[in-house]
Amino acid sequence: MKEKFTQTIKLRELFGSTISTREAARFLLKEITEMSSKEKTKSIIIDFTKIEFISRSFADEFFKAKERIETQKEISLKFVRVNKIILDTLKKVKMTQKARPRKILKIPSRTIKNIENLEEIFSTL
Repeated sequence: MKEKFTQTIKLRELFGSTISTREAARFLLKEITEMSSKEKTKSIIIDFTKIEFISRSFADEFFKAKERIETQKEISLKFVRVNKIILDTLKKVKMTQKARPRKILKIPSRTIKNIENLEEIFSTL
């Protein structure tokens, strides 16, 4: 029977206290992919200890790939020690990842051919 193995990524060691670019997200995703390719790794803990800020662009890039990695690699990603500000950013960005149907409004329009036509339109307002 194969033993399940959990690894931890300490973001502070990779990025310092601020993570602000899409490139940082791609780097983190590469690290996750490499860890997940190890035979026994089934869970990765992403440790936010002493991370003070993440940008929306980092969070957006990360969430674009997170679900795919979890599904394709059959691996669990868990966030720990996330401060309130970062948690709020993550929640807001995650909400934008879900496709929502958009309302399309039909607004009447008119073609204006000349100044008299424009004056006529204004007179009806």
